[in-house]
Amino acid sequence: MVDYAFPFEDEQREIASLLLQNDSVTITNENNQVLSPGIQGPLVIDLKKIFQTPYLVSRVCSLFSESINEYQPSTIVGANIVGSLLAANLSFLLKLPLAYAHRIQYTRGLHTHIEGANVSENRVMIITDQMVTGESVYAIADECKKLGAHIIRVVALFSYQMREALQILQHSNLPLTALTTIQVLFDEACDAKMVNSLKHNAVTKWINANCM
Repeated sequence: MVDYAFPFEDEQREIASLLLQNDSVTITNENNQVLSPGIQGPLVIDLKKIFQTPYLVSRVCSLFSESINEYQPSTIVGANIVGSLLAANLSFLLKLPLAYAHRIQYTRGLHTHIEGANVSENRVMIITDQMVTGESVYAIADECKKLGAHIIRVVALFSYQMREALQILQHSNLPLTALTTIQVLFDEACDAKMVNSLKHNAVTKWINANCM
């Protein structure tokens, strides 16, 4: 089994509630929201919107900091745009070297590059905004390992808990901490009476079919 860690339940629910208040979440009664290329579902989250709310960014970074302090990386690597922005905040707050990953399309396909701080022979933590299929995080971790890094953990703000992603993480021996998950977010939305019966059925069916 993949090493899959969470903050305390109250903190998971707090982050989920803040994301709902921030209008970062869209819930429909059909699988018509694009989560990732080739993946659709009834619930999608736009984490770029967290930067509209400074308190939310501060709280997220505080929880990220707890994971960083627990696992003691020597370098952090930001994945994608939002992950890199969060990693940049954490790098400044915790005085840790920062690298970031970006993907470039060549004629032979898509390749991942690591820029910024040197990751060779360093204990690296990958910071990402959300975990969908796990493929992009796998590509980043693989590139870091080729450069001589030791990946100690992936920390995601949000995880869809998809079986596919957890299988990739397990195969790659990549432990994951998620600050909150689709199930916690959905429970908070239901408690706040933001979900009608059609949406409830659609999300429940999707979670049962796709998630751990």
